[in-house]
Amino acid sequence: MNDLIDRYVAEVGRHLPDKLRPDIEREIRSLLEDSLEDRSREAGHPPDEAMVVALLKEFGEPQKVARSYAPPRYLVGPTLFPTFISILKPVVVAIGAGFLISFGISVSRPGLTLSESGLILLQSLASFWQASLMFFGILTLVFAILEHTAPRGESKDADWDPRKLKPVTPEASRVSSASLLTGIVLNIIALFLFNVLGNRIGLYIYDGGVWHFIPVLSRVFFLYVPWFSAIWALEIVLYSWVLRDGSWKVTSRLASAGLNLLGLILALVMLTGPSIVEVTPQTLAALQGAGLTEDVVKVLETVFQIAYRLVLVFVVIGKAADMGKDIYRGLWKPEA
Repeated sequence: MNDLIDRYVAEVGRHLPDKLRPDIEREIRSLLEDSLEDRSREAGHPPDEAMVVALLKEFGEPQKVARSYAPPRYLVGPTLFPTFISILKPVVVAIGAGFLISFGISVSRPGLTLSESGLILLQSLASFWQASLMFFGILTLVFAILEHTAPRGESKDADWDPRKLKPVTPEASRVSSASLLTGIVLNIIALFLFNVLGNRIGLYIYDGGVWHFIPVLSRVFFLYVPWFSAIWALEIVLYSWVLRDGSWKVTSRLASAGLNLLGLILALVMLTGPSIVEVTPQTLAALQGAGLTEDVVKVLETVFQIAYRLVLVFVVIGKAADMGKDIYRGLWKPEA
């Protein structure tokens, strides 16, 4: 009987913010145990399973109980808010680190005056603020959509059965929150990197007290950016959905397989299409200005051509393996 109460309290706690969870769980447990003791005394016999089930049904479905303690008052409700913050913090830190590195490179130029350094600092802070606001908006939009459209898994109180609550064991949590959060953060960073700083991706060579930026990506590469940006954005939505749902379902596994298929097709198109690495006359002049000879430039170009194609080969293999794994787990070995 106590096991049912433990499972009920744990399920309520799963839908509460971390700061509120311990106190509310203790309160709910105390209320349930006191009520069960009163009913046992009135019935004249020790509590049995039927008595516990009846009490839990009267107390209410766990998600409704959780919302009564922490009702949604914001665009992102209390159930999703801890996940929202855990994603936002590392992204802002990563953006800040990127701009700090960029600022350091910019002010390393010799002969820079104090006023010029101050202007660069102000520009870096403005860019950091703009990028942070942009991703705050994107993340808020994703979580707001989840808050108002994702199924909450509720059932009518009359049909709800406490005996079907998940066991309070480590195996009950089939979602690796750490891996999903890592995936969300990496995808947001990738969106930022290629959509905001795409024109700053290339070689940085320090020569004679001056940093030289050498672009190496061709125009063809930037034609692909909207496509893999769309895939990353959809993956953010999917991972956030799975985090909210608490487990992988058949539909989410198949959705993941579909996204992996899109990534596989895109990688194959990039692998077999025109080169995404290009050494233009301007790039060549910049490299030679940085002290590199034409022979060294040709070697670098060859290395880049081989390197990016090897990376794409590994991406194709990885996407194919992940797609097969998703289909297998979704159709032949469903987790839920």
